[in-house]
Amino acid sequence: MINKKHITGLLLSGGQAKRLSGIDKGLLKVNQQPLMQHGFEVLKKCVGKVFISANRNIKKYQQFAPVIQDESRDFQGPLAGIAAALQVCKTPYLLVIPCDMPNLKADILQTLADKLHLSPTADLCIANDGKRMQPLVALMKTSVLPSLLKFLNGGERKLQDWQRQQNLAIVTINNQQKFCNLNKPSDINQYLQN
Repeated sequence: MINKKHITGLLLSGGQAKRLSGIDKGLLKVNQQPLMQHGFEVLKKCVGKVFISANRNIKKYQQFAPVIQDESRDFQGPLAGIAAALQVCKTPYLLVIPCDMPNLKADILQTLADKLHLSPTADLCIANDGKRMQPLVALMKTSVLPSLLKFLNGGERKLQDWQRQQNLAIVTINNQQKFCNLNKPSDINQYLQN
């Protein structure tokens, strides 16, 4: 079993939210609280320390946890945020989740840790919802940093392309609802109606 003190959490809130007309998705109020707050609370149960990856509204995010910014300022995607976190991470593991999954629970994240612990050759464990991969719900060894930096320095940005290059473990949880993410106004409206 991986001790939670050996895991740092990273809440990804650094996107451009193009499908939300540029509104900072993590700070969007859903059920009277910022959308990112659910993910932050879930991470706190599973890790020893939490960081937030954000590139704007830094002071608002700092009210929750220390903020890590990408070195670049042109929104290079989640891998840039993950790389920045890995460079300051002091634990052997980094647990990553997005800010827009309000149904994500701590038991799913614990399952990732259990699977990675039981897969000694794996460097990275990601979730599958029974239909598709959920690459932003991932637990990785911090030793993947050189591989990630090489990938980014080569001009690559696709998260799943990098993940496929790693020794990968997969946890399948047959429940798409647990991984629902709120990317556009219709997603938010549907979520609030359920």
